[in-house]
Amino acid sequence: MATLSFDFGFDSEEFSDRTLCLISNGVLHKEIKVNKMLLSAHSPYFLKLFTNSMKETTQTRIEIDLAVEDVPLFYGLVKSLYTGALTVNQQQSSSSNNASSRGQSHNNGLNQVDTILNFLRVAHRFLMEKKYPDCVSLLEKLPQTVSSACYQYTQLKDYEQIECIEKYKQSIETWILAQFKNFDERWQDEEFLSIPAPLLSVILSRDDLL
Repeated sequence: MATLSFDFGFDSEEFSDRTLCLISNGVLHKEIKVNKMLLSAHSPYFLKLFTNSMKETTQTRIEIDLAVEDVPLFYGLVKSLYTGALTVNQQQSSSSNNASSRGQSHNNGLNQVDTILNFLRVAHRFLMEKKYPDCVSLLEKLPQTVSSACYQYTQLKDYEQIECIEKYKQSIETWILAQFKNFDERWQDEEFLSIPAPLLSVILSRDDLL
């Protein structure tokens, strides 16, 4: 079934009735013209903002306070509400890479993983629940390595009771298990020993380990 697209209305004066002012540390970084009905239909956060007698309910210009690295991510998420497609671009990847707190060099694959995980984090903050499957879909399309799979599993641990994320975590467990099918021969491998404890515990409890 084709995804409906309202890209003609994105950031359009003609089809918008509100302006989101993306602020970081008191500095305006970007403005987006939006339609409050469309945002409310996709996000309980914006539904409450526009209809619950909050100060923003009657304002035409609404400040959204963000970390500076989240500005392009939030912009991309709002745009995807109109186009139906969530995509990763260079600006978003760069901001995610700069924001990483892991203190280690990133290869391109992990840069993309970080960007998608940050999309998910921002979507979760603004309750854009329909974007969760989009984020998972983007992760599923990336080449998988043991280190990348372990990193994703660890970063997704806080997203509980979200069906598409739980299913994806289960797929990571199955994929990791497949990499170490000969467990009795590989349990001392450096890769195996690098698996984080929560994921290792799940794998060791599986009946199909051997």
